[in-house]
Amino acid sequence: LDDHSAGKFRKKVAPLIDEYGIKFLVLNFREVNFMDSSGLGVILGRYKQVESRGGKIVVCGLNAHLRNLFSMSGLFDLVCEADSEIMAIELMGV
Repeated sequence: LDDHSAGKFRKKVAPLIDEYGIKFLVLNFREVNFMDSSGLGVILGRYKQVESRGGKIVVCGLNAHLRNLFSMSGLFDLVCEADSEIMAIELMGV
C-alpha cells in the first residue's frame, strides 16, 4: 500500500463511506505485503470518516511487518485487530 495504491483506495472508498453513511469498516490486509506512510495516512483518513459517525475500523490479516508498522505508528490506538473478518465483525457488535 504505497502512494499510488493508497490514492486509488482513497478515491474508491472515501466517497462510498460518505454516500452510504458507513460507520463500521473491516480492512483485510491478507494480500498486502508492503505499506508506507501513504498507506498509514489513507487508513487514518478512513478512521476519521467512520469515527465522526460513531463507528470504528477493525483490521485483520496483518503480517508481522504490518503489525509492527501499525504498532510503531500508534494506529493500534485507533483501530482494533482481529484474527479474521468474522471475528472483526463480532468485535464491532454488528
